Amino acid sequence: MLRYVALATAIVLGALALVLAIPQHRAAPPREPYVSRPATPRAGGPDPGRHRDDAVSGEAPWALSVVPECFEQTRSFSGDAQFARAHIPAGARRVGAGLRLRVADCTLDVAAETAELRRGDNRLDVPAPARFYVAGPLLVLDQREGIREEVRLYELRGGALPAFVPSR
Repeated sequence: MLRYVALATAIVLGALALVLAIPQHRAAPPREPYVSRPATPRAGGPDPGRHRDDAVSGEAPWALSVVPECFEQTRSFSGDAQFARAHIPAGARRVGAGLRLRVADCTLDVAAETAELRRGDNRLDVPAPARFYVAGPLLVLDQREGIREEVRLYELRGGALPAFVPSR
């Protein structure tokens, strides 16, 4: 019987040694929730409510998607050329170079394989190769980067139909 007590004691002491050898994970102290407190204005200090609006310019394949006041992206298809182009609506007409589209306060000037989007002082270039199409109420952008092709479908704000005119 002494043998069983010794064996049971060895098992308990072994289990205790294993438990004590496991590193203790301490819980992180609770975070205080973010609280916004109004600041007291002081004379001569900077006014955090005022900031300078700097114009933005540069290449932007997604240019039309960042002006929801003018264009609303409804769908996007990305993959190989065959997959993406299969989503260009049937009967879509290609927009030729030298044409302009005005929507709200945005102006889109289409060149041979690129386009320029202007809104106020902001100017974004849609890089080549980019092709635009009109399919009923939709403006379609077909763009390639390497082996990846992306087709984006846009509706014009206000429900207007895309009506391009010659650029000046």
